[in-house]
Amino acid sequence: MTDLSVSGASGRVGTLLPARTSSVAAVLTGSAVVSWFVGVSSLRPEAMGDSGLISVVGWPIVTAFALLAAAFTLSVAERHHRYLLVAQIVALVFMVQGLTALTEPHPAYFTAYLHVGFVDEILRNGHTVPSLDARFNWPGAFGLGALISAAGGLDSALYWLRWSPVAFNLSYLAPLWMIFRSLTDDVRVRWVALWIFVSANWVHQDYFSPQAVAYFLYLVVLAFALRWLSSGPQSIDPMGWGWLPTLVARPLDRLRSLDRADSDRTALTKPSPTRHAAVLWTLVAISAAVVASHQLTPFALMMALSALALTGRLRAAHLPVVIGVLFVGWFTVGATTWWSSHLGELLAGFGRLGDNAASGSLARLGGTGGRVVVLLLRVAFSVGLMGGALAVGVHRWRQGRAPTAALAMLVPPFALIGGQSYGGEILLRSYLFALPAACLLVADGVASLARSWGRSGGAAGVSRWIGASACVALLAVSGVAVRFGNEHFEMVTSADRAAVSWIYDNVAPGSVLIAPTRNIPWRYRDLTTYHYLPLDEEPVSTPQEVFALVPDDAPAYLISSRAQQDFGEQLAFLPAGWLDDLTRLLVATGRAELVFDQGTTSVYRVMPKVQP
Repeated sequence: MTDLSVSGASGRVGTLLPARTSSVAAVLTGSAVVSWFVGVSSLRPEAMGDSGLISVVGWPIVTAFALLAAAFTLSVAERHHRYLLVAQIVALVFMVQGLTALTEPHPAYFTAYLHVGFVDEILRNGHTVPSLDARFNWPGAFGLGALISAAGGLDSALYWLRWSPVAFNLSYLAPLWMIFRSLTDDVRVRWVALWIFVSANWVHQDYFSPQAVAYFLYLVVLAFALRWLSSGPQSIDPMGWGWLPTLVARPLDRLRSLDRADSDRTALTKPSPTRHAAVLWTLVAISAAVVASHQLTPFALMMALSALALTGRLRAAHLPVVIGVLFVGWFTVGATTWWSSHLGELLAGFGRLGDNAASGSLARLGGTGGRVVVLLLRVAFSVGLMGGALAVGVHRWRQGRAPTAALAMLVPPFALIGGQSYGGEILLRSYLFALPAACLLVADGVASLARSWGRSGGAAGVSRWIGASACVALLAVSGVAVRFGNEHFEMVTSADRAAVSWIYDNVAPGSVLIAPTRNIPWRYRDLTTYHYLPLDEEPVSTPQEVFALVPDDAPAYLISSRAQQDFGEQLAFLPAGWLDDLTRLLVATGRAELVFDQGTTSVYRVMPKVQP
């Protein structure tokens, strides 16, 4: 069933090049891959500035995106280039998400190392430690990581880190295609939507994390629900609106009538009762895995499915209720250790829409010049995409062809902002959950604009092809810029890993380990062997704060790195050189001494205060 209009999409948009477009597109694709590898071989991430990885991306990589974009737009214009389009989307995933995997010495992002530590705890001890961290109260994804690691004969999940973003983004493509196929018959719109998604998925939640796993399952549930549990635009009263008050029922009936006007006039293939039951129970099982793996994704899933049910597009209207029951059951039993001591914190942000939104937007705007440019680009990129999607949806609605299913997946995720700030990330997560629908709506708007231009060939066709290619390439390059804007303090250097290894090899178990900021690649092992401080996310920036963490009867160890200094300057707005000043003052007190140094990363032993 289609949710987006396919009017005028049955034929070609017009041949942009005179002949042999398949050969031209294939050559351009191959040239793009070669140019990308040339650029990667000369990229030096250690030289990047405060604008992140884009500051060291050379012209060969930019040229690679331009060539791939040219090949893609050419292939999209010819509907028979299916396998070539698959190759181009896969190449785009590697060129965007795989950029750091081949250029940085170690996998990036410090939180990924902590997640490896959670998996390690299960691998070595066979159980979780719910009191250690909130995430250990939702251990489903960590248990899966331990199971796969053990089955593969691996002693650590560290091996998964480098290519996790590429692997997860590749896994997203199949359910995304199913979602797009359920909502539009225009194959070109689906391909363009995939390109937009890969380029616009910049929020960096596809690393080795429960969110990455839960997001994949989120997409699978939506894909299956729209494919096999969809009522279809022609369905009659799937929920029985008679029980609703007239004030509510009439707008819902209006939504369904608009949806019927947007039908592709094809008959809905109703699944057999056996298949319906099998799909439904499969989705219940997948939803249970989501509930046990992540705190936020079940709410996004319930909202999207509820909206689909209210607009008449979901036959199994009770599915979101079942997910809600599963979440309540897990929360009250499986997550008792966490919520019993954090209930006040959990409820503090409820209903504070403005504060929750500001914590993820205004509170993050700051830093040096290059960093500010990246942040503003992120805002423009995200607002432009979501605003464009909403504009397309409203325009279609006013035409009497409302894309209700797409809007049902676009708008509800932003209601999450009313719940809590989620550590200042609630806007990013809302954007992530709304992204599939946004990409499809924007792609549909682009296709409508292209159809309005009509068929053209010759010089005019080539000019339009070049213009379209430039826009598509700019989208991908912008995606690289916003995705890796934090890379100068998220990149893990060899010095960082050497310092952490020295600590694990030389520091006695039970010692206090201090990180002035949290972006340190440790805790991937010995998660409960040491005391990692501070427990909150506030930087430790003065000697007094450091000494307050040192026990009375044993030394503590403080790790200092260039990435931490950049982190404090850019995110905590601390003065330039603050960490160098801190370590110098610590040594000057006579209570700290340098015990390990490898250029950009050092370790200091901090002694207890001498008792009189």
